[in-house]
Amino acid sequence: MRERRPQRRHGLDHHDPGVAGYDPAANRQRTSVPSLPRKNAPFVLNPDSGSAAVYQDEWVNHLRTLFGSAGAGGVGFYAIDNEPMLWSQTHRDVHPARVGYDELARTYLQYAAAVKSVDPTAQLLGPESCCWTDYWDSELDRGTDNFATQPDRNAHGGMPLIPWFLDAARQHDAATGTRSLDVLTVHFYPEARGVATDTSNPDIDALRMRATRALWDPTYVDESWIKQPVNLIPRLKSWVAAEYPGTRVGITEYNMGGGDSPSAGLAEAEALGIFGREGVYIATYWTAPKPGSPAWFAFRMYRNADGKQGTFGSQSVRATSSASDTVSVFASKGSGYVDLILINKDLQAAHNLTVGLGKVSAVGPVQRFQYSDANSSAIVRLADTSASASLTLEVPRASITLLRVPVAH
Repeated sequence: MRERRPQRRHGLDHHDPGVAGYDPAANRQRTSVPSLPRKNAPFVLNPDSGSAAVYQDEWVNHLRTLFGSAGAGGVGFYAIDNEPMLWSQTHRDVHPARVGYDELARTYLQYAAAVKSVDPTAQLLGPESCCWTDYWDSELDRGTDNFATQPDRNAHGGMPLIPWFLDAARQHDAATGTRSLDVLTVHFYPEARGVATDTSNPDIDALRMRATRALWDPTYVDESWIKQPVNLIPRLKSWVAAEYPGTRVGITEYNMGGGDSPSAGLAEAEALGIFGREGVYIATYWTAPKPGSPAWFAFRMYRNADGKQGTFGSQSVRATSSASDTVSVFASKGSGYVDLILINKDLQAAHNLTVGLGKVSAVGPVQRFQYSDANSSAIVRLADTSASASLTLEVPRASITLLRVPVAH
């Protein structure tokens, strides 16, 4: 039986005054064209550039006309705006008012319905929340006491913001018969000082490695002002299970930092492995890894290590490490191969490993590819090794190693 949830209330759905004495109307007119969810009139493919407004359903129709529907290979995903709890800061000139629970849900649902009305096969992402605080509270909760009294949250049954948002979408969709939220999406940047920057030194690099545990580990106490387990992916999944089962989970901005240091590539490889193992549906690096950088090579180790578009498999396989803080392992199954990624996070020393293949029966030599700070400008194809029940190998310091084990189809 589903637990009864507090009824959604709308007691604080007012216009926050924003910046005292500031009326954004003039700046809105000077810098922006109103963006409305629906045109309520026939679409045109090339609207007049002098139009008084733009309509998002017309824009989706333009994309569908050019590329086909999402289900036929067209634009597959639509994020309903970005980091709404920061609008009063990042877009203060045109939206100085702080966003609350009700404005978030109302705006999302209006625009989501507009997209689905034109392309029902599209997948919608939201609420695109920025940060740890925004998972729990609205910007109205900041008030003048920095979230101490949480008036908006209390006006909505005391529910944290993201669970409430999920429940709002579920109630709306139950009434309309159309799913408005396909993927619950948030952003993640490690909050520990210096990690999500280009800074690299022994202390920050080690902290960067540990910070990946915030994505999945309920025992890891975040080494930042948060000072409690983030446990991000399991937490999001538990909220989904409680409030809107069937919704997928995505992390649509993340960056583990590190710039051009080896730690950047190692942390990125770790994050990609975690996303696959934990069942994250979509994850997008912000902004994009610089070509030739360690993070760029981390992507290549999963997506094109052999230079022939050979990719890490799409089916996650259970794999464990007896010393995961030092060398982690991720495994997958694809077409004709079981792939293992071994990440030596030790920036100082190589390690000798024994890799047990368990029930995996190899039908040929194991291919080996490696990226390390010994040659930071290329992925090296190592000599194949004979297959057996277990493999013995050395992984150099600060390295990512891919083992491709051929198996029968």
